[in-house]
Amino acid sequence: MWNQRACSKQGVFGFLFHSQRMMKQTATQAGNESDTTKTQCTMNALYAARNDEYSFWQLMKRYALPATLVLTLAWSFCLIIHFPGTITFDTAAQMLQIDGLSPWRANHPPATTVLYGAFFLLGDIIGSRNIGLFLFCALQLIATSFAFATGFVYLKFLGVKHSLIGVLFVFCLILPLFPLAAECMTKDYTLALIWVFWFIGFIEAVRTKGRIAQRNSYCILMFIISLLMILSKKPSSYLIIVSTLVFLLYARRSGVRFVVTSMLSVLVYSVLIESMLFSALGIKPAVWTEIMSVPVQQTARYVIHHEHELTPSERDAINAVLPIGAIVKLYDPELSDPVRWKFNSHATREELARYLQTWAACMLKDPIVYLEAVAMNTYDLFYPSSMLEQFECLIPWASDDWLVDFLLTQDTYDSSPATRALLVQQLSRIYSEPLLEGARDNYSECLNDLNDTPIGSIVLSKALYASWIPGLALIVYLARRNGRAFVAHVPILLSILILCLSPVTQSRYITPLFYVSWFLIALMSLPKSAWVRPWNIARQQEI
Repeated sequence: MWNQRACSKQGVFGFLFHSQRMMKQTATQAGNESDTTKTQCTMNALYAARNDEYSFWQLMKRYALPATLVLTLAWSFCLIIHFPGTITFDTAAQMLQIDGLSPWRANHPPATTVLYGAFFLLGDIIGSRNIGLFLFCALQLIATSFAFATGFVYLKFLGVKHSLIGVLFVFCLILPLFPLAAECMTKDYTLALIWVFWFIGFIEAVRTKGRIAQRNSYCILMFIISLLMILSKKPSSYLIIVSTLVFLLYARRSGVRFVVTSMLSVLVYSVLIESMLFSALGIKPAVWTEIMSVPVQQTARYVIHHEHELTPSERDAINAVLPIGAIVKLYDPELSDPVRWKFNSHATREELARYLQTWAACMLKDPIVYLEAVAMNTYDLFYPSSMLEQFECLIPWASDDWLVDFLLTQDTYDSSPATRALLVQQLSRIYSEPLLEGARDNYSECLNDLNDTPIGSIVLSKALYASWIPGLALIVYLARRNGRAFVAHVPILLSILILCLSPVTQSRYITPLFYVSWFLIALMSLPKSAWVRPWNIARQQEI
């Protein structure tokens, strides 16, 4: 007789997409059996499919939608006191692009610029740009709540204990960092909620060893999610490519369809969107010097310690791409942007080659300085430091002269006709509600007080979500010799690597890892058998 319990523990994607194929495979298995056995086998498969669908929608009705509502209501308090919502300086720069005060560049993803601009335009039509910001922040908060709710439903399908799911749900409900991120209009938080769906889909592909991708519906869904990730932030394409290749080594032939789906999303973005559409619209390409964050930071620190030891050829090679006098003054151990912005993006290939040779030669002379440069720029990924700093520099912008200075000094704005007065005028169209200033101050004070406690300093730290929980999960998987779980963990490891190569380890860059931290805790609790459960329910039948 068919094992209903095993069926009920299949993943969300399996529930949605496998019923028809299961019936066909069941009929094929019965090819050499009697007609009676064939009929019985097909009826069992039909019953399994119907029960599958019934169980899935019942769980969605019981858990996903109510969980979304509860999370939304709990998090809405943060949105209300920060009415109309919050933005970062990257979003402020995108707003200036929308207003035509600066040229469009791919440094800030044009897709998110268009998305945010549509809500700003809607606010302008209504009569206040604040209204447009509030509508977007509210919708993003609801979408994030739904992403989390979907994750909890998926954990239930995997067989995670109800008590652990309950504890994790309460954790997500009360931790203030989640609503602070969910109600902020910026590309990193938009990416993070999409990433939650992609991570769930990737895990399901690993658990089924790619067989779930035999469903066209699954492939279409993952293609859309992957493309949205890349549109939200281009570095996502590197994560998708490497994760997919590792998955191919693991799944081999059975994972080809998933690999094709993932690579197709990268190809569509690179060829059709970035190369053709952006060029046709006159959007300037992203400044490629962003990938030089680590080398230039190492060079700057080496020059500070050993400038008098540089040979004339080494000095010339560095000066061709980085003015030595400027980088000595601008060097910030915890931020590579000041030095990186001085990098000569118009350097020739010969000059770049000479610089890289000099960079390698200096590394051999003093590798400790190079390691120090990386450690100083990334230490808070591993050592407790508060995530609250990112949420202390939000709107209103008009009173912050440093923001205008920051925007005017970036290379992106060299050709902009904007003046300081005009910038202040445009940025002041987004402002905080004065009547809620007292509530915001009290809320911020409570968060700071929490951060000063021993437990709060850990719970609100970057390191807990950027390295401690992922590192613990990796140790658990390796100790159990769980190959499938390790493959599913590859995107997490790649995210940490990308963080280490970033110009700065701000809290918003950590958000994708932060959003799935509770998910990783639940996955660690699963036995190895939960990762190898057969995808095809027909194989579990007993005729």
